[in-house]
Amino acid sequence: QSTQIVLDEQQKMLHQVMDTNPTLIYVRDRSGRYTLVNEAAAKFEGLSIEDIVGKTDSELNHEKSQLVRWRHGDLDVMDHVRELILPEERMTDTHGREHYMHTIKRPLLNMNGEADQILGVSIDISARKRAEERALQAIAELSKAYDETILGWARALDIRDHETEAHATRVPKMTLKLASAMGVDPGEYLKLQRGAPLVGLGILGSPDKIL
Repeated sequence: QSTQIVLDEQQKMLHQVMDTNPTLIYVRDRSGRYTLVNEAAAKFEGLSIEDIVGKTDSELNHEKSQLVRWRHGDLDVMDHVRELILPEERMTDTHGREHYMHTIKRPLLNMNGEADQILGVSIDISARKRAEERALQAIAELSKAYDETILGWARALDIRDHETEAHATRVPKMTLKLASAMGVDPGEYLKLQRGAPLVGLGILGSPDKIL
């Protein structure tokens, strides 16, 4: 009886740990049915634990393409008894909201040593993913503004010195040809392409009689 009390207390503590964990934790069997989910996983779907346990994802109205991908991954983990790591998994919940998840799946062995269930642990990285996308967009916009500024200066050079008209467009082309012939790393081409049009920048501050 005392042993049973200890086991009951341990099970109670395990459920508390799972349900207070913000990470999504779930277990699915070979038929794709959920045998366990924590509070975070249920809340993520906008459902209760009772709404999910005993059901498959198809019964929870997930996308078909998503169901096929999950099913394939689950069976691969169980059939080959190996871990599956998905650094960035795109998915939609039961309400059609899009998320990006970092997921790890591991096989769970029964008393006979057979893998008949998978343990899934997922972290919602949507906020980080969207922040990265915004950062990339900002970098692209900054790069475009930078190139347009250089182009504006290059045009000003052409206007300032009619004797070397189109000089600012010819020099970059010649510079890249020379760089290629010299075996310069292509990763350096952008710097050359940006710097070459400004080779005559001093002209803008030179008096006409000197030019």
